[in-house]
Amino acid sequence: MSPLDSPLAPADRRLIEAILPHRPPFLFVDRVVDRRGDRLEARFTVPADASIWPGAAVIEGLAQCAQLAVSLEQVGGQGPAAPSGQMAAAGLVGRIQATVSGPVEPGAVLDYVVERRQVLGAMMRFWGQATVGGRPIVEAILVATRRVG
Repeated sequence: MSPLDSPLAPADRRLIEAILPHRPPFLFVDRVVDRRGDRLEARFTVPADASIWPGAAVIEGLAQCAQLAVSLEQVGGQGPAAPSGQMAAAGLVGRIQATVSGPVEPGAVLDYVVERRQVLGAMMRFWGQATVGGRPIVEAILVATRRVG
């Protein structure tokens, strides 16, 4: 069984910050809840002192989840040994299509799901959805590139 086939123990903020170069207030993932195969589930709590959380920030959160999915696959779900923010194995993550269904209130908990749907060499296509209390907020198609070398 490869590391990709086994469930990932929940990843906390330290592991996320070791992988992603983003930092608050531009880090939009608090915790990886689960990762199995090509699917990653994560969570983010919108700051209570924020105004209405924009759809663009939710899309960015999904992109950060796609970056985490690629990076965690490459390190086998283990904690990286590199300096903080230096382990991202995915490069540019772009949005192909996104639908924003509603606003996100301050203090809301966003649940993210991203699934890798296609791999073309170093490029990957992801489907992602963000929900609040089971209510869809954003659905998006994202493209990520795997860093080579």
